[in-house]
Amino acid sequence: MAPVLPLMHRTPMLLAGAHAADLLRVMQGCGMSVQVAGAQVGEASAMKMVRSVMIKGLEALSRSAFLRRGRRA
Repeated sequence: MAPVLPLMHRTPMLLAGAHAADLLRVMQGCGMSVQVAGAQVGEASAMKMVRSVMIKGLEALSRSAFLRRGRRA
C-alpha cells in the first residue's frame, strides 16, 4: 500500500483469503506491517485498486485545476 523504500519489509501490506489470519501472525512475527483486508481472495487487491484509482484521480484533478487557474491569470 506504499512504496517499498525506505520502509523495506515494514511497508504496509494487506492480506485476504481463508488463511490470512494465520499468515498475519507469521508476518507480524517477522516485523512486517500487515492487516487482514477480508476473508475472500481478492479483497486486498480490490482495496488496492480502489485506493490507486482514487489517488490518481485526485492527482489528475489537482493538476487540471492548477493548470486551468494558470491559463486564466
